[in-house]
Amino acid sequence: MSALAPALRQPAVPATRTAAPVDRTAAIARPWLHRWHARHTTAASFLTLAAAAAITLTGVPALGTQLVVLAGLVALTGLPHGAADHLPARDLLRPQFGRGWVAVFGAFYVGVAAFVLVAWLQFPPVMLTLFLLLAVQHFGAEDANPAVYGRRRLLPMVLHGLIPVAGAVLFHVEETATLFAWLLPGTSTVAVLDVLQTLALGLPLLLAAWAALALVNVLRGSAAGRRVALEIAALVALTAVAPPLLSFGIYFCGWHSVRHVLGEAHTLDGDRPWRGIARFARHAAPVTLGSIALGAAAYAITAAGATPDVALTRVLFIGLAAIAVPHIAIRALHALAMKSRN
Repeated sequence: MSALAPALRQPAVPATRTAAPVDRTAAIARPWLHRWHARHTTAASFLTLAAAAAITLTGVPALGTQLVVLAGLVALTGLPHGAADHLPARDLLRPQFGRGWVAVFGAFYVGVAAFVLVAWLQFPPVMLTLFLLLAVQHFGAEDANPAVYGRRRLLPMVLHGLIPVAGAVLFHVEETATLFAWLLPGTSTVAVLDVLQTLALGLPLLLAAWAALALVNVLRGSAAGRRVALEIAALVALTAVAPPLLSFGIYFCGWHSVRHVLGEAHTLDGDRPWRGIARFARHAAPVTLGSIALGAAAYAITAAGATPDVALTRVLFIGLAAIAVPHIAIRALHALAMKSRN
């Protein structure tokens, strides 16, 4: 759930949970989340630019190193950011199912994740395409700040969501073609490369659109608009110079996941940020550790029939796809419940 929800324009609500669903989006109406979000955007922008400069000066790390870095970042913030989905699920399901909400939530989450895994094995090209489209929608909805764009934010949402997905893919078609071929058993790298090279013809148009969006935000004349422009510039620069694994890892774990954690932490404690973060960490730790253990087991099984790089790539991205779908679904259902309630 984005920390930047439409509830920016709503009054604050108590952080205490009740039997009815808790509006987990209204938290940003309170002071500390707004301040922390602004500070995070500024700090993450400069750190992202620093990472891009470092890669430009020192060169691209080996693929195995990139995968290890990505796996570490995912374990540190990527997995935890979705490991507390039981909190909105509890708000959503407990009024209807009482104590049985845990079983309903568990069955839904595991069932959807298992369905995604099976579907990927049966229809890899379809699932990869759907996963990328879902990522664009989800990242865009999280990043297109409603306080900046207001209600007319469909185009900004698409453009924001395309930066970490299309940017990473189209700036580095050869590297991406290799990675995608590993995720598509039976599909050759050459076939994937042909498709990506065709799509890359639209990269100049995307660059112009991102530049225009950044300029529009600068011309707004607000501090929030300037921060968004800096964010766009930093992320586009990163995707242009960094290999796709690193640019995705930095965005997903350093931007998307941190923003999500801050929003959840504020819901848990709207007055004391570090206490809210600590509470979130306690909620997320069990599922995070369990997910790491499952990932390690999946890697051991996959590595028996593939090289280490191929095995780790498959575990990371197919695994993320499997848990992303129920994660996004839970958040969307909770948001709909809040909308109907209000």
